[in-house]
Amino acid sequence: PPEVEKEKDKVAIGIKHVMRYGVQMVTHLGDQGKVKVKVLKKTVVDLEEGKKGLRVDISNTGERWVRPEVWVELYDTEGEEAGKFPGRQKRIFPGTSIRQIIDISALKPGKYQGIVVIDNKDDNVFGSRVKFEL
Repeated sequence: PPEVEKEKDKVAIGIKHVMRYGVQMVTHLGDQGKVKVKVLKKTVVDLEEGKKGLRVDISNTGERWVRPEVWVELYDTEGEEAGKFPGRQKRIFPGTSIRQIIDISALKPGKYQGIVVIDNKDDNVFGSRVKFEL
């Protein structure tokens, strides 16, 4: 880009555009390595327009990348099913984590408990108990 002309006692502003590229290479060498995930934190959060969400932080502590389906199955204080609420399917590389925001706005105020399910669509299914009040 052209240089910004500097004049005494005047402010000069310039803009420089920089574009960078990255290449990501992902490999699996055979069937080696363990698949293991860990739920770090579960919190009820406020979403836009008065909606509620369940924020779930998931870490890949294994040696292979995973792309699990995530959902939460909830039950009320009477043990009646309150619903199954889906998350979004995202890749989680080893040593990284993701944050899922699961929309639970359909729930009425009250106490709930259930399980967060993390299903990698193979022999690896993980779960974590959840308990909260709206």
